[in-house]
Amino acid sequence: MGNLFSGNAFHEEGMNIIKENVSDLGIAEYSFVAIKDKKNSVWSYNSSNNLKPEAVVARVLADHGYEVMGDEGRLIKQFFQLLCLVAYEEHENGSMITETGSQKIISLRPCFMTFPSASFTLEYIKNLLTTSSVDEVIEYIEIFGPVLKSGFQGFEGDDLDLIHSFLNSFTLSKLLNMFELALSTNSGLSGWPDIAAIKNNHVYFIEVKTTDLLTKNQKSWISIYKKSLDIDYRIIRLKQSFSS
Repeated sequence: MGNLFSGNAFHEEGMNIIKENVSDLGIAEYSFVAIKDKKNSVWSYNSSNNLKPEAVVARVLADHGYEVMGDEGRLIKQFFQLLCLVAYEEHENGSMITETGSQKIISLRPCFMTFPSASFTLEYIKNLLTTSSVDEVIEYIEIFGPVLKSGFQGFEGDDLDLIHSFLNSFTLSKLLNMFELALSTNSGLSGWPDIAAIKNNHVYFIEVKTTDLLTKNQKSWISIYKKSLDIDYRIIRLKQSFSS
């Protein structure tokens, strides 16, 4: 007891996450005992109360030095959406960027509702991700991030730092392969796991469960992305120790 994912880079002392089994999908499943409030069905961890299961696991990982991208990959999904929207603008209106001397004036025309063809979008994404460094991709997000308006929370400084760490560890080439699969399957990255944990230049994709099973979308994600890209995917299941 006491080691998380013993035998690989996710080996940590004192985390008390125990390997349970491997599902019929070939996914390793682990369990973590946490306190659950009987009355309100919320969880507690290290004096923090009213936590969702995903928040418990995120805090365990963060306490052991992992950078945690939660919210079912929201930041990467929004980056993908941003690329698709900018590709549409490029396709329909020539270019979003107008050069004026040494300055770049960005056109934010309110047309971002329909996507171009998958082939055009893929070529646009390939051009960016194969000719740019991670730092240049982050600069791109800073420039074009305001394009995403409806329901978009924005890329804050901490978000950009987390995306930077993810891209460095996951690599732009693997991200390109992921986006290509998203376009070819029209999946839109649906089914992304609850957490991406980053440490020692490695990314772990983690689905958090209690008594529930993988959903259809999650199984589809495993089929499309985990197997195709050899992604390190784990399930951590919270087991309850009830508070009084």
